[in-house]
Amino acid sequence: MTTPSLSLPTTSYAILGMLALRPWSAYELAQQTRRSLSLCWPTAESVLYHEPKRLVRLGLATAKRQATGRRTRTVYADQGSKEDLLDAIRATRAWALARAPEGLTQIRGYLTDGGPFPERLHLITLFGQFYIDLFALLIRWADVAETEIASWPHTTDLGMTDGTRALLEEQLARLEAFADRAAR
Repeated sequence: MTTPSLSLPTTSYAILGMLALRPWSAYELAQQTRRSLSLCWPTAESVLYHEPKRLVRLGLATAKRQATGRRTRTVYADQGSKEDLLDAIRATRAWALARAPEGLTQIRGYLTDGGPFPERLHLITLFGQFYIDLFALLIRWADVAETEIASWPHTTDLGMTDGTRALLEEQLARLEAFADRAAR
């Protein structure tokens, strides 16, 4: 069970999300993470093997030994609740929102005196745009995710809810627009 004072790295949340799907060995978690997240979020392989153990120590996952032929392996499973998931999403939003004060100070400084590297402001500004867009994306996603999850009675075996269908249809429309743009 998470506590409000617990601060987890993003890799923890990704692994907890995968554990919500089904139990995995550390090897399987590493394979699946490479397959599903490596393009948007490269993570050292060693982290992927150590993080499940840490999550067990924190009480956020369980581990049990399982026989596989002549050897055994450790399989990790989800231990989180609907409230744990909502807490993680709220923490993601809070993290993104907490970036605003430092960003405001920096941008006001750029507008006032150009900052410490005014000759590179054209490049710095593009990088700043990326960060602001990333924070906005995280905030929007957290808003959508929190609303959807709050409507669920629990987090297991819900399948195609009305909200899931609506999100899939929106995702389909967006990807079709991207595909059309790529074809031009």
